[in-house]
Amino acid sequence: MAAYQLAASDTVIRTSDGAFIPNDPDNRDRQEYERWLADGGVPDPYVPPPEPPPPPDPFAGDIANQRLDAGINAAVDSVTQTTRGVREMPPHSTPPTVDELQAQVDYLALQVADLAQATGAMLQAQATTGKQR
Repeated sequence: MAAYQLAASDTVIRTSDGAFIPNDPDNRDRQEYERWLADGGVPDPYVPPPEPPPPPDPFAGDIANQRLDAGINAAVDSVTQTTRGVREMPPHSTPPTVDELQAQVDYLALQVADLAQATGAMLQAQATTGKQR
């Protein structure tokens, strides 16, 4: 890093403290810079500031909400449109019989399958919503 860096205008930046030195022959900092140049000093080149990031998509929130709504609706539809018909845990005696336990295990397996179907429907709906703009 050199002692000075060129700026976008005809000013020079002193790198030690970030001071901007105007192009004024009466300015003592500018005189010091000119002597430094005459002694063979080479300033660092001008580096433009980075481009600002692009503005956020004004529709991003709407699309995210559409995707969430579509996913929730698809999940609810996939559970409520099931044809399995069993929506309550089968009753059991105390202690439960093997058949009663099997009925409860079967019921839980149906619930897991319904949840898997609902999750798949939700993810599929979210993946396809908001892509058309």
